[in-house]
Amino acid sequence: MPTTTTTTRPYQSNNWIVAENARPGTDAWQVTQAGQHGDFIEGYFGQSQYGAGDSWELHVDTPAQTWHVEAYRMGDYGGKRGRLVWRSDDQLGVKQGRAIIDPETNMAEARWPVSLTGKIDDIWPPGAYLFKLVSSNGAQGYVPLTIHQPERAADVAIVQAVITWQTYNDWGSCSGYKCIGGPSKNGESRANVVSFERPIWSYYNHGSADFLDHELPLIATVESLGLNVTYITDIDLHEHPEWALTYKAILTTGHDEYYTTEMYDALIAARDRGVNLAFFGANAVYRRVRLEPNADGLAHRRIATYRFGNDPQGGGKNATIEWRSLNRPENALIGVSYGCAPMAGDMVISHAEHWVWHNTGLHDGDVLPHIVGPEYDKVVNNGLTPKSLVRLSESPIRCSGRSDTANSSYYVADSGAGVFATGTIWWIADLDASVSGLSTATVLHTATENVLKRFAVGPAGP
Repeated sequence: MPTTTTTTRPYQSNNWIVAENARPGTDAWQVTQAGQHGDFIEGYFGQSQYGAGDSWELHVDTPAQTWHVEAYRMGDYGGKRGRLVWRSDDQLGVKQGRAIIDPETNMAEARWPVSLTGKIDDIWPPGAYLFKLVSSNGAQGYVPLTIHQPERAADVAIVQAVITWQTYNDWGSCSGYKCIGGPSKNGESRANVVSFERPIWSYYNHGSADFLDHELPLIATVESLGLNVTYITDIDLHEHPEWALTYKAILTTGHDEYYTTEMYDALIAARDRGVNLAFFGANAVYRRVRLEPNADGLAHRRIATYRFGNDPQGGGKNATIEWRSLNRPENALIGVSYGCAPMAGDMVISHAEHWVWHNTGLHDGDVLPHIVGPEYDKVVNNGLTPKSLVRLSESPIRCSGRSDTANSSYYVADSGAGVFATGTIWWIADLDASVSGLSTATVLHTATENVLKRFAVGPAGP
């Protein structure tokens, strides 16, 4: 692989995405062997995102004698969805220490020494990356990373939901939802604070969090269209809300549940300036969290997510609470509100004449099987649903023993910005024919492309 930088910045032009995706792709990014118990390889970065000129730090744990890392930029690449950008030399394996648990919050952290460093130069295109860890004992695992390029104007920004990833991450024993055989304080078997200073762990995604199902199929679709796209994390949205005003469209992904005040305000301000918003999931913007520094004082490396009235900030400005309890319900921004989980149902089309459904061949009442779930959104009557909202689907479902109606929606803000919501987490995953069946995937691709192409040129309007 190349190790030298170019003399010019190759990723400034609006059409570089087309040239990038014309480069040779590979499916070697896929993990084929996760390892057996005790033989896993796992790691985390010192930050969730880096930019040009930044030096990155990777922390890795493995019992193997040696290991290396392969960095793949994820996109379309002729259907391969990955391109090998860089490969490290072999590194000596180190079995790192166990998780450090804060008894007050159940927060787990690794705090491992740095295993490998590198620098973001011109061989690293901005984008969504999977770093594939490969050990000499055959175990493999992922560490996701976003490389952003804020100085380059872009039409479309995809926001990677790393805060939600970490809230569901139970590495070290506890997530923001449960503890697995871990400590519990005052009867709480969950963490009130979660940390970025640890690997992302689960048995089914090999460290990639929600990326493979809830983000990658959308990323591949965007890049296959050659749209002028950039990638940021929700941490970027928090730290640089002004970036949101520079795009023509902002896309959030399948599960984007946790928002700081700065993030929420950034999307409101963008919408009111004519920036289109697309929520390709459900249960978005549901709960307010706040970001806190780590033990070394590095900002925004811990996520406070208290739930049961025990927030040390009480009811203060950034107390962790559902947005709807603050009279800022999610439907005031998205158009629809979170309903229930877990569930599974079919999508029933309404307003088939709407431009979102153009060229899909759909009619009112047509059914797309098994699209709604495992969480859904719906239209609610709380006085804050946008008056221009159109129900693009009205799907009878059942959840927790109750009947309800799930909705996809579209509305137009006073600025002319369009706001689209799928109302289901499974939309992005079902862009893949292997998941949803060819006919359903074709319909969803067409509707998704309708939204992307219209949103990428400016305020979508009525």
